Amino acid sequence: MFERTGSRADPTWARAGTPPEATWGIRVPGEAWAVGLVRGALRVWLGTVGWSGAPADEVLTAAVEALVHAVQHTHPTRVEGGPLVLEARVVPGVRTRRVEIVLSPGGAASADELPELVGGLVAEVEVVPNGGPAWDTRVVLRSHPDP
Repeated sequence: MFERTGSRADPTWARAGTPPEATWGIRVPGEAWAVGLVRGALRVWLGTVGWSGAPADEVLTAAVEALVHAVQHTHPTRVEGGPLVLEARVVPGVRTRRVEIVLSPGGAASADELPELVGGLVAEVEVVPNGGPAWDTRVVLRSHPDP
């Protein structure tokens, strides 16, 4: 049904003052019912790495909108219910950190094909070809920095 692709987080980062190098991932069928599952699991992971409030809501909404787009526009995944993989990680920076989310296949040949809301909620949207058909891409979402 679904497969967790990995998670590593150290919740002690808040006490230590340094952000964790945390990763998370899930593989789900490319079907509408999986969206709610991913939303809930991603929200829990964001909380475990201390990403909360409006920044969490923004990156979560952008990821879910990109996932819905992939479910609707990825072929043959849409027909066969083939797998979609969503992976996330915290990227530490100097006095800030970001969340980076990668969705594959992304179902978009360019960032312009994604819902406008996606680009409005994150700092950067990148679409990287996987080498197959136009819909077979990786959609990379990079959040705004969180100090």
